[in-house]
Amino acid sequence: MTTRIIPPPRHAATVFAGAAGLVLWALHFTAIYAITAFACERGREDALLFGLPWVPVMIGLATLAILLPLALVLRFTLRGLGRPVVEGGETEPRFTLWFTAATSFYAVAAVLLQAAPAMVLPACGVGY
Repeated sequence: MTTRIIPPPRHAATVFAGAAGLVLWALHFTAIYAITAFACERGREDALLFGLPWVPVMIGLATLAILLPLALVLRFTLRGLGRPVVEGGETEPRFTLWFTAATSFYAVAAVLLQAAPAMVLPACGVGY
């Protein structure tokens, strides 16, 4: 049986992967804010898109668009945690993989928790 040696990750890729979950979460928050601000500013909170309320549909699409890359980051990170540790280039290779997985998991939870009320509650509030 041949053992395959996995090259150590590049430092820039490690940093970007660790921050990916937090950046995607921030992008989702920005998208929700922009969608609701546009709907309220233009008076389009009751508009329909394909027979469905416009704001919840757009927030749902934004949520799906962010959950896909988050799932990919989680998949590759969890796969990397199962590999043998290759020393060299990184002082704590398991920590960076664990940190990336943890931030991505927390970002998934945050995206779902901020999308749920944004899809259920009125976009512009009552009386605005």
